[in-house]
Amino acid sequence: MEQIMHCVMDIGEEMLRSGAEVRRVEDSMERMFAAYGARRSDVLAIASGIHVTVVSAAGETLNQTRRVRTVSNDYGRVDALNALSRRICAECPSAEEIRAVLRGITERKESPLWRILGGIFGSAAFTVFFGGSLMDGLAAGVISLAFSASELWLRRSHMNPVVYSFVWSLLMGLAAEVCVRLGFGANADSISIGCIMLLIPGALMTASLRDVLLGDTITGALRLSEAMLMALSVAAGFGAAILIFAGVK
Repeated sequence: MEQIMHCVMDIGEEMLRSGAEVRRVEDSMERMFAAYGARRSDVLAIASGIHVTVVSAAGETLNQTRRVRTVSNDYGRVDALNALSRRICAECPSAEEIRAVLRGITERKESPLWRILGGIFGSAAFTVFFGGSLMDGLAAGVISLAFSASELWLRRSHMNPVVYSFVWSLLMGLAAEVCVRLGFGANADSISIGCIMLLIPGALMTASLRDVLLGDTITGALRLSEAMLMALSVAAGFGAAILIFAGVK
């Protein structure tokens, strides 16, 4: 049971890290423990960690705690982990088999090209949608290209999300003003609006409301507070860029 517990904890940690709701994480882990004959399992998951107590069929009590520091939205990985948890409940494979399948899921990487292209076309489309010209959209796309390419490296540095949002919003705001002054676009506000959409924590805020509606108030409040802090940092970054160029005039 101790080996199985390590595997189930790994699965729960990856589910939480990939953006699964805590109710799903808790239910999946309890079902997997029950499949291996656990008399009782108590799983407490919040946005930043998991605590588990399991009573095995032999009466042994096991405890484990995992700290989850980084969370992203990878629903393809969540789907694969859900499929693995259902297989475990149906077949009860060995710990070695579980580790092998889990390793294949976690090591599977998607091409960063799609993320970069999504950022470029998304920011350009929002710029035009909010009243910018085609040249403004092109400028927003170029700024987003630099952002999306650099983001792949910055994410590995585990920078604080609030600081990360402020730094990038400041740089994007400055870049939008520079583009307009160089004649590469005419509306700095439209370019900024298009770029800012890449930093808005919409998925995080939606996840917080989902958790609250499911009854996981603590996790919902934690995620909502993080989303609000990130939104404030984005506003502060773009505001600082406006003030800097207002002083330059």
